[in-house]
Amino acid sequence: MNASARLAILACGALLACGTSSAAKHPATTADAVADGAEPVDAAAEVTPVFVTLPLRADGHFLRAADGRAVFLRGLNVSNAAKYEPTHNGTASAKAFAQMAGWGFNTVRLLTFWGAVMTAPPGAGVEELQPDAVYLAQLDQRIAEAADAGLLVVLDMHQDIFGFGFGDNGAPPAACDASHYAAHKVVSPWFLNYLDPNVQACFDGLYADTKVRAAFVAAWHFLAQRYKGDPRIVAFDLLNEPHNGSHPVASFQPDVLFPFFRVILDEVRSVDPTRLVVIEPPTAMLVSDAIESEAFARPGIVWGPHHYHVIVHEGVAYDPDTRPALVDAPIARFLAAADIVAGGAGPSFFGEFGVPITEGDDTLVLDTLDDFDAGFASWSYWSYDPEGFGVLLPDGSPRAKLLAALCRPNVQKVAGTPTSLAWNRETHTLTLGYDTGPQDVGATELWAGLTPAMLAGAATPSEVLVQSTDAPGSWSQQRVGGVVLVQHSAGAAHHVVTLKVLP
Repeated sequence: MNASARLAILACGALLACGTSSAAKHPATTADAVADGAEPVDAAAEVTPVFVTLPLRADGHFLRAADGRAVFLRGLNVSNAAKYEPTHNGTASAKAFAQMAGWGFNTVRLLTFWGAVMTAPPGAGVEELQPDAVYLAQLDQRIAEAADAGLLVVLDMHQDIFGFGFGDNGAPPAACDASHYAAHKVVSPWFLNYLDPNVQACFDGLYADTKVRAAFVAAWHFLAQRYKGDPRIVAFDLLNEPHNGSHPVASFQPDVLFPFFRVILDEVRSVDPTRLVVIEPPTAMLVSDAIESEAFARPGIVWGPHHYHVIVHEGVAYDPDTRPALVDAPIARFLAAADIVAGGAGPSFFGEFGVPITEGDDTLVLDTLDDFDAGFASWSYWSYDPEGFGVLLPDGSPRAKLLAALCRPNVQKVAGTPTSLAWNRETHTLTLGYDTGPQDVGATELWAGLTPAMLAGAATPSEVLVQSTDAPGSWSQQRVGGVVLVQHSAGAAHHVVTLKVLP
């Protein structure tokens, strides 16, 4: 659901007044000066997927691999086409997943749908839903293709306008009384359909109707059992953009949504005890600071907000003067909420953000990524599609300027605990500060970046220069495709590493 849509829903529904958060931008720690003398690294044209050691676990603000390294998810949503394509598996192929990995992404947020996982004959009740073997075989194939390309998978239970009964996506028709579908009058723009009492009644039933809720929980139980311990799947995203239905917005999260999520989580964990789970805020929270967060009281949780610039979303050129109110403040609010939800420091995964083709779209992406980096957040861009906000143009070619911004140099894994992370777009330099202890082993992995010229198959950067504050001989670097591996001598220390893209 788009951000301006959410804003309009709140305004039209007179649910609450949207405001700008007074929360300050999460500052990055100032990095130490970097020592001279490191050798430049040749920038090879070949790119390879990042190295991943699963499963992941939540540890404060970070996700950590089995070897203890902090992992940053840099992903794409796959895909909007799956909502409407007849098989609901979208059009992504093994070749497409390899392309994503080659661009420097390490994750896909893979859309799935309750009404595709579980189906029933027309007119059947919700208790008659059964796993759809054909769809599930195709879903298995998509997961395998992504994993073969070196990509992690976040499995997203997606919905828009509740479900398929309203002509959109998500829940099976059996999940709500057919009279609500019959009474529904489709309106434009599409997001105003959320104001229809028939749509709201179906959301109310999802949360409160014993049979409907049990069927949704059973779908997650089935998926948890099917993918129990599967190292290819990094997390389950329990429900995309949960809407409050007719419930008062202010009390929806504590009284309805979080108890609903806890029931699902407990069911998933009864089958797969260590499975990482993403929980998303109420839809209304995506556009307003008027809703307070609360502790979720469960371990292994990742906070999964979405962020869109509400003006640019409608095709208006990005005005950098709007950054404090419409980029920095909402992201800072969500980062602060992650800690509240976790009952301490908690990790964030911005499962969606996106930009249509507009003047300044790359600048907006860079500004957004700056804030994500400052808060050590993972993210997934919307989406791998040849339209709308997608990273592809209508002819299927890459949106080069956008991809160069999305895939600028970044950090993929850190052998230690990050203390600062920032990209300087003027000097083309990535700076990472982190602390290590005796337990921190392995390599820190830096993505060396993607340029429009590389996407066009033309000249590539001749080299990148990697430097460290560590003494010569106490650290090393190695280039493997598009990744630079940096390793330090074992022991307690603070490190500052820079990666500079040279002309």
